[in-house]
Amino acid sequence: MNKGLLRSAWAEIDKNRLIDNIQAVQNRVGDRKLIGVVKANAYGHGAVIVAKAYQECGVDMLAVATLEEANELRNAGFTCRIMMMGLIPLELVGKAVEIEVMPLISTMECAAEFSKQAQNQRKTIELVIAVDTGMGRIGFLPEKKSISVIAEIKKLPNIKMMGIMTHFSSADMEDLSYTYRQKEKFDNFYQRLLEAGIKIPMRTAANSPSILRLPSVFYEAVRPGTVIWGCYPACVKDHDTVKVRSVMSIKCRVIYLKTVAAG
Repeated sequence: MNKGLLRSAWAEIDKNRLIDNIQAVQNRVGDRKLIGVVKANAYGHGAVIVAKAYQECGVDMLAVATLEEANELRNAGFTCRIMMMGLIPLELVGKAVEIEVMPLISTMECAAEFSKQAQNQRKTIELVIAVDTGMGRIGFLPEKKSISVIAEIKKLPNIKMMGIMTHFSSADMEDLSYTYRQKEKFDNFYQRLLEAGIKIPMRTAANSPSILRLPSVFYEAVRPGTVIWGCYPACVKDHDTVKVRSVMSIKCRVIYLKTVAAG
């Protein structure tokens, strides 16, 4: 126990297990890029600690939910690509350009503001286009008018379309039919972008359950979350394809024992 703690309960992170889990996922996905998701303080495991483990494994792109989380990594000395998984308010775009994150884009307005701020700061910012294939949250709908908007975004100065992403809402369910429908929408939309002359080099959709179950959605990059911490979705019965172990343990000291009468 750390004597500096002011309570007798604590969490411990096993870095060796963490690295083993990262490497197990890397072995599963082969030559695809692994995006190290460290949002929400790496799910409570410590963003800086986990980010360092990712870098030891050769991972050169991290992902966070908020600009505050990205700024924490920059202040800790990380110079790699940092992909946003949440939207950045327009009033914070200047700061986002300053610390050079890869923003998630779902409107022309936001893309235009990034272009403007990037020109002001004489930088080129890489963007990730979000597509809503059925999660019902952020992202362009996979329809014709979205292609027209994305085509206009591509023309903006000082920006580069680096990636396109979607999120599977139900890949951890026993029935994968909805996930397959999302995949079909994503694939069709990407093909229509190509036909419109819009080539985006990195597609990413696979979360932990789909990494374990759906190799067809690995694309160019995957985004593991819970599997890195050693957790399997309840629907995954096969634990041999990717063998992981729990990274966090919760410990405490016994502070009081008492003997009481029976009954």
